[in-house]
Amino acid sequence: MDLAQFNLTEDDVLHFCFRLDEASAAQRAGKEVCRLKGGRQQTKVAKIYWGIRPDLHFRVDMALEAFAQACPDTEIVEPWAVDWDDPEEIWKNTLLVNPLPGIVFSCFDLAAEKLLDVAKTALPADECYRLSTTGWDNLVPHCLQERKMLTTVDQLVFHPH
Repeated sequence: MDLAQFNLTEDDVLHFCFRLDEASAAQRAGKEVCRLKGGRQQTKVAKIYWGIRPDLHFRVDMALEAFAQACPDTEIVEPWAVDWDDPEEIWKNTLLVNPLPGIVFSCFDLAAEKLLDVAKTALPADECYRLSTTGWDNLVPHCLQERKMLTTVDQLVFHPH
């Protein structure tokens, strides 16, 4: 809106900022993962939580719940979960000792990127190739372009610059 057209300044206008509907974004992410990876008899699904922000665990849980609802014929097996702030050695051991999941639902993009980086050092190339993850915050576009991250949520899409 051109404020000058109405002889107004920034101080004359009350601005409202609305938060992203994160619950709907998580549900859409889960449905999209179903579209991309659904149709299997069984899918192993792991989780990465943001340990220092338990209030954001819903990002992972709701996306997984939406995936399960969108792909009701898929049996979901949850082999493991880690926290973003767990030491990298725990991530590496988790990947080596537990069944490798097909999809890892992640609390945000940097956790997904960390998982992929750890997997490159811990797993054989063919297992690393099969690993897919999700993200949140649209921070690592190269993971999307490489199709290693299936979805992300761009919370700033409506904010220029």
